[in-house]
Amino acid sequence: MRRHAEPSTNCTAEFNATAHKTLAPGRKTQALQSVQTDAFDTSLEYLIGTALVPEQPGAEPRYESQWSLEPTAEKKAFEQFIATVMDRWKRYPDLHIYHYASYEPSAVKRLAGRHGTCAEEVDRLLRAGVFVDLYRILRQALRASVESYSIKQVEALYAFKRSISPRHSVAALQTFETVLTLGTGEEITKNVLETIEAYNRDDCFSALRLRDWLEDRRRDVEAATGQALPRPETKSGEAGENLAGQLDRARNIMDQLLNALPVDQTEWNDEHHARWLLAQMMEWHRREEKSSWWEYFRLCDLSDTELQEDKTALGGLRYVGVVGQIKKSLIHQYAFPPHPQTKKSAGEVVAIDERNLMIDLKRGAPSTVPHPTTLIPLDIVNADVLRDSLMRLGSWVAVNGIDAPGPFRAQKPSRFDCPSFAFSPSFAFSGKNSHGGHGGHGVAEMIEKKHTPASFAARELK
Repeated sequence: MRRHAEPSTNCTAEFNATAHKTLAPGRKTQALQSVQTDAFDTSLEYLIGTALVPEQPGAEPRYESQWSLEPTAEKKAFEQFIATVMDRWKRYPDLHIYHYASYEPSAVKRLAGRHGTCAEEVDRLLRAGVFVDLYRILRQALRASVESYSIKQVEALYAFKRSISPRHSVAALQTFETVLTLGTGEEITKNVLETIEAYNRDDCFSALRLRDWLEDRRRDVEAATGQALPRPETKSGEAGENLAGQLDRARNIMDQLLNALPVDQTEWNDEHHARWLLAQMMEWHRREEKSSWWEYFRLCDLSDTELQEDKTALGGLRYVGVVGQIKKSLIHQYAFPPHPQTKKSAGEVVAIDERNLMIDLKRGAPSTVPHPTTLIPLDIVNADVLRDSLMRLGSWVAVNGIDAPGPFRAQKPSRFDCPSFAFSPSFAFSGKNSHGGHGGHGVAEMIEKKHTPASFAARELK
């Protein structure tokens, strides 16, 4: 008969100490785990669950759930969640959101882009390191005798008992998602919703219990070494001076353009629509770049081992040597395995040999940048010139109006001349529309294909 032994751990104090330095401080925390998502085509984040650590000592953690059965409710639930986090963060600067693996922060970014809301708040949370991935800490902190490091596999380490069996929770999730996606008209029973919420609540409290268990292991390491382990530095998350100045300039121009508009949109004429459209374009490039920057900094934060496992990076590089020269630049070759991180450019990719697992990079001969062990993409086109041009145009129009003669007259007809048309801003500027399309590309496509705003909007609404 096969016997199932309790999991055991085998780890060294040094490895524990290194990993536990990333465990964030503070007890007034908020554990986010989990966000439930429709597994089929709608991609609706239909349930956000949080376990709130009590503000009063000795009180029990409190679970809160926010359901969304359609996109409008999803946006409202997301905004409510972010508002709760920001309010709690203001009162407790050491607040952190604990989650297990990367899905939750990815969902937060996705919701901000999909609905075009709370992006600046999400930026602050990410810059401040408010999100803490317990999965990463656990993997780096110990080796455990479990089949995998999924949260359900490691729960035996900290003696967490779920209220809902995996079989019942999976059946409820599949039933709910089928009804939600296929729209069969069948009523979703109260029992199914209660089972899903109990499953989500178990995930939240399991993450919270894991956090406490890791804190106990941290204290064990400190007792064994006789030294206190450092904590990550608490950050404000405020934008840097350059970014803050750029945002202030863009918003001042937007205010100047929008202040002249009637409150009632039905009273808008052609110039009013044009001023509104131009105002939205002041932050358009930043909105478009945001997801790429989020992804870039996510990759920069990963270890070499994690980068080798990530599908968007090329990790585990081994320097081979110089294999050629182009003018004053040398061609360096690196071997990489089948599928020191630096934020400086490692060079220009000249060739990739996937059969022999080799990549060649061109670098200036005098370059002193260390040879990389990992390559990560930076898929961002520098839009500073375009951004500055739009801001100059916006500043001029705010003072002189759309139709006044002047230096920007040639730029206006193809972009702003249009018959009166009252259209929603969401399809063009939200980053992703309710149907999953990338509506944020609307303005660029409109200009490139010489659509007027009205003709472009009419095409999108067909």
